[in-house]
Amino acid sequence: MTLKVIGRRLTEFRSSREFLGAIADAMQAHDCAFFDAKILHRDISVGNILITEDGKGILIDWDLCINLNQGTAVARRPSRTGTWQFMSAALLNDPSIPHGREDDRESAFYVLLWLALRFTRHTTLPKGSSSAGMASASQPKDDDVVLFLRAFDEAYANASGDVRGGGLKIAYLVGKLLAKGLQFTKRPELDTLVTELKTVFKVRYEDEPDDKKFERMRKMKADNISEDILLDNIAYDFEARLTKLRQRGWLVDTIRTHLNIGEWPNDDRAEPQRIVPHTGSKRKMMYEQINLDERASKRPASDG
Repeated sequence: MTLKVIGRRLTEFRSSREFLGAIADAMQAHDCAFFDAKILHRDISVGNILITEDGKGILIDWDLCINLNQGTAVARRPSRTGTWQFMSAALLNDPSIPHGREDDRESAFYVLLWLALRFTRHTTLPKGSSSAGMASASQPKDDDVVLFLRAFDEAYANASGDVRGGGLKIAYLVGKLLAKGLQFTKRPELDTLVTELKTVFKVRYEDEPDDKKFERMRKMKADNISEDILLDNIAYDFEARLTKLRQRGWLVDTIRTHLNIGEWPNDDRAEPQRIVPHTGSKRKMMYEQINLDERASKRPASDG
């Protein structure tokens, strides 16, 4: 048997363009497996995407995948499946729900965010500040960033003793965390990409509009109201974002569209950012993000 290295770790990217392109390539493979063969990966993480020498992305470690041709019940498991740090907030909050493609796509978003925050320069703006007065990229005022990085290892026991998580991820998605001025240095298109993806993923955690709003939307559609006006309808916007989240190619196309817009640096290779979360509790709820190592075991994460 011959063993051969097929790629670099995702954390060894040579530019932001490269790691984003690799994620898009990996999720294109994910789409093909899901839509063409009804295979769901269920463990999208930093460790399961490699970068080839020609800069392409490969999605590996399919040992936790499931064949949905065997019936929808197969997606329901008594314990969570995946790498805890990158699992969707929905699965972390409720392990009884079926694992779907939306969860894998949300995991890919967290992979993107974690890489961008841990390995590329960024800054945050103090409240009320403009970009003209932004803090130094090497020394960001990032208490919110530190708090958000806790989201990747957030875990707590509920009243029944079951382990839960996802609260900080939800807070970020709905705008209660990192809501003020996060900017990635010299990559405004990355800012725009993250905002666009976040807007779609947060639909999973918003309250669904009431029946009256949906009825109003149906009437507007029947009257052939233009989409520009329909987008102001809460129910239409909610439904449109849900559709995007589920449709083939949405995540891949969105990333690649932004990669083709504007100018991206060609030499902003991975550069670990020294942002270490603070813990105010003796109970270790997370690993230090600067030394975050993914779990070697690919067994489903336990609830006990």
